[in-house]
Amino acid sequence: MTHVVPLGLSCRVTWQVRRHFQTEVTHPFDWWISPLYGLARYLDALDPNLIFGAGALVEQVAGGHVQSIVSREFGFSLFHDFPRVQVGAPMRVVSPAWRDHVGEARTRHERRLQRLRALDAPGNRILFVRHKPDPDADIGRTRRDLEQLDRALVRGWPKAEVWLLLVNLPAHTATASRVLTMTLPDTAGPDAEAWRGSDTEWSAALGEIGLFRAPERPDFVSPTPAEQG
Repeated sequence: MTHVVPLGLSCRVTWQVRRHFQTEVTHPFDWWISPLYGLARYLDALDPNLIFGAGALVEQVAGGHVQSIVSREFGFSLFHDFPRVQVGAPMRVVSPAWRDHVGEARTRHERRLQRLRALDAPGNRILFVRHKPDPDADIGRTRRDLEQLDRALVRGWPKAEVWLLLVNLPAHTATASRVLTMTLPDTAGPDAEAWRGSDTEWSAALGEIGLFRAPERPDFVSPTPAEQG
């Protein structure tokens, strides 16, 4: 593969893709919580105005505080895109002034979209990686959403060779050899880093299907949700 692009569901797949393939390239869905149904639909549009336009973002409130900012149409939770404030250890919630930062978030997303669109070129072999179904979806809906996702990727990057890796998802109904599946126990990471998952499990599973770790780089910096690229 020449490029690897994580497609959610959560931060875990972004961490594991970057760690395993030793890449720090940022993509549009990094660090978002991205429901499969919304992802498939948005990839057919790739229009930032549908996420960042007037009235397109809403507050997700729990316990009287804004926990995240969510795309009304697609269900994306932009958990790390807006400043947070302390309201009591260890709780950090979205700042009441989050709307002042919508422009910055949009610009960052547009830059990543441009980078992703530019991958559509002859000779490129793009591996898109999707981890887990939506928590509230049955198998039938998940399979329909996966089929829509696959079609959107093929339509969106027709000049490149598109591959799709499904991690801990129901078997895909397509017969295309470019659709890969992988299962792993998917246990939590250590202590405060539970969200990352198990590095060992992910590397073992990727190795089994022929997707190997790139050579170690001494200058590699561990990626975190704070990056702004």
